[in-house]
Amino acid sequence: KLGEYFAALVAARRKNPGDDLASALITASVDGEYLPEEVIISFLRQLVNAAGDTTFRGTSVFLTGLLSDPKQLDALRRDRSLMPQAIEEALRWESPVASTVRQATRDTELGGHKVRKGDRIYAVIGSANRDERYFPDPDRFDILRPRTHRNIAFAIGPHICLGQHLARLEMTRAVNAILDRLPNLRWDEDEPAARMSGGVLVGRGPDALHVRFD
Repeated sequence: KLGEYFAALVAARRKNPGDDLASALITASVDGEYLPEEVIISFLRQLVNAAGDTTFRGTSVFLTGLLSDPKQLDALRRDRSLMPQAIEEALRWESPVASTVRQATRDTELGGHKVRKGDRIYAVIGSANRDERYFPDPDRFDILRPRTHRNIAFAIGPHICLGQHLARLEMTRAVNAILDRLPNLRWDEDEPAARMSGGVLVGRGPDALHVRFD
């Protein structure tokens, strides 16, 4: 159904381009060569998941960390300049995508293990972001943690997530709105505590956030 919807959208934008992303993809060219329609449709399908599912999970993880430590929540409420580093800590603490798959393009060695060209590697992002060699006391959520090393929640290299900046912007907007509009936000102690679940395909985050506010 999404394929049919986006095919119709692409056809409509070809006739009447606008200032939207679909129009930009349709009209973009390199040396006179345009993107094939199936590539445009595939890209739009991916955006539905990437810009929605992982962002709401990342935001939910962020709120879980803040609600679990009222002092940090209050610090962020009072000083919004802490928002960028707080978001990076949330992404490190519980990455929305906990693992991914890569394929070796040449023979190499990783951590003493030989990897042959063509081997598929199951890279656990969540584990790397809690490597105690780079992040002291890695299981602790701390928005004031010194940023001596970057997290890899959005991967790195040529396969880095193209939507990472949009995700950070959406998380910023969402949490700022919540802090502005929900005074004395806190856990609802009459409901079960938040529980993290999920992995690579379904995304990782809390199953629910039961809260109260004044």
